[in-house]
Amino acid sequence: MILGLCTVLLLTPILTDAQIDIHATSQDYEVGSKILLLCKVNTEAECTWLKDDEEIDEDWVESKKLDETLYQLTIKSAVMDDMGRYTCNCKFDSGLKNSTDLMIYVYQRPTFAKTATYYEFLEGDVAVVPCSVTGQPQVEVKWKKNLAESNVTTDSDARIKVLEDSSLQINGIQREDHGAYSCVARIPGRPISETLVISVVVTASPKVWIQESEKSVLEGPENNVSIVCLVTGEPTPNITWSSPMLSNTSHYTFNSDKSELTITSVDFSDNGEYICTARNKIGAQSASFKLNVLVHPIINLTTESMEVKPGHPASVTCQVIGQPTPTITWIKKNTNEKLTTSSGRVKAVGSTLRIEKVEPSDGGLYTCMAHNTAGNDSKDFTLETWPDTPAQVTINAGTTSVTFSPTVPVVNGGSSITNYILEWKEEGADEWIRTLAPFEETVSIPSLKPSTSYSVRMAAHNRIGQGEFSSEYSIRTLPNVVEPSKSGMGKAGMVGIVMLIFVVMLVAVDATCCYTNNCGVLMFLAVKLLGRKAPKDKGLEQVNGEISTIILPPSSKPSTEA
Repeated sequence: MILGLCTVLLLTPILTDAQIDIHATSQDYEVGSKILLLCKVNTEAECTWLKDDEEIDEDWVESKKLDETLYQLTIKSAVMDDMGRYTCNCKFDSGLKNSTDLMIYVYQRPTFAKTATYYEFLEGDVAVVPCSVTGQPQVEVKWKKNLAESNVTTDSDARIKVLEDSSLQINGIQREDHGAYSCVARIPGRPISETLVISVVVTASPKVWIQESEKSVLEGPENNVSIVCLVTGEPTPNITWSSPMLSNTSHYTFNSDKSELTITSVDFSDNGEYICTARNKIGAQSASFKLNVLVHPIINLTTESMEVKPGHPASVTCQVIGQPTPTITWIKKNTNEKLTTSSGRVKAVGSTLRIEKVEPSDGGLYTCMAHNTAGNDSKDFTLETWPDTPAQVTINAGTTSVTFSPTVPVVNGGSSITNYILEWKEEGADEWIRTLAPFEETVSIPSLKPSTSYSVRMAAHNRIGQGEFSSEYSIRTLPNVVEPSKSGMGKAGMVGIVMLIFVVMLVAVDATCCYTNNCGVLMFLAVKLLGRKAPKDKGLEQVNGEISTIILPPSSKPSTEA
């Protein structure tokens, strides 16, 4: 009995630690998409797949055992009948059986058919806006206006209602009813929805006015000017702007309906008259604004960043506006080297930075600086290329691994190194084996054979691409030294400890039984020595005057299915 209890104590962690997990990219899959389920167990087991508690027909699915703890189920093209509960049913080597399941939903995305996205109505008309939608499972339709969260139909406005065919009806439509209406089709209970935005307009002629007619601003990157063009009209007027002929529109920004023009970092070329024109099919109207600008240098680059492969040329031009005409200087930011026409392969020719046959060391930031008596301006240009070849690397061999430690940082080509590519092959082999290692001071190739000669090499990788591989290094892993086994002594010690704990617990239980219920071995000895009669139903059962059974308290161990 004692040995049996010890066995249960030893096996309990194994049985209770048996775990099963199903992994999937999502619970929702569109018709025709691929479904991939992975069943992962934490110890060796044999697993099978079920759908809705029934065996799966492998004519339309692919069930594959990847290893002793990983099982894969693949449905190449989902159909609606694939919706259901998928179960991974496993039997572990310990004899335990367990399972887990995952609900998979298949849907046909809501689709809008033959529904226009623009409707125009006269004020006072009965407006009907249709929304025809299909999808599986059956979709529900709700209407919203101008991206509001609440539904457009309310008890407070009886003019608006949704018809049985999901169309939106507005009785006696008014000008304030114009806007963007959203027909939202949703599959109930799932996060699957599609939205069709429909413009509804009530015709009215545009009206335009600008509150300020003229403004003077000192030029500079810290100075911005906003011109607000107030517009009414239905259909919503299309707003256009005309600006001075020499103005640089690249630093213009507009709000969503172009009713507000913001000129950032005002420069002299922005000086002049700006005209806002609102136009719809009913008519057009304009308003003007005069901007007076005082000037200092402003820079615009032909491009602010560039990705170039090693060996290819690169160039960027620094376009400067200012009065008086500014002087232009190019500087490589990490070295503060001033670039000129005689700088060699990387040089500045007028306002243009030119690099012949880009190298990894050319990557980084370059700055164009402009100066005149009115002030200064600068803009950065980022050049990114592949990282350089790891040149100085310390390599150490272990029993089953080889570590790389670059002693000199690898030139990153202007973009942070994301990882290293490590390759190896056994002596005499033709093909390299590859692994990716995160960008750290020391990286390693794992799972090698002891006492084996390898050729190894490494390369750096950044966001742009992979640099050249380092030289090949020949190295031999260390032999696998096996120390004398102490497993026998460890098991004997463990059994002894378990036996000692069991005896202490048995004595404690027996003593408690003796003093509280007049039962147990101690009580039996007391009766024999002192002549007291021991009750037979308090934990001891006597047969022919001898103890035959010790009744222990009930076990609280969780039940398992063997």
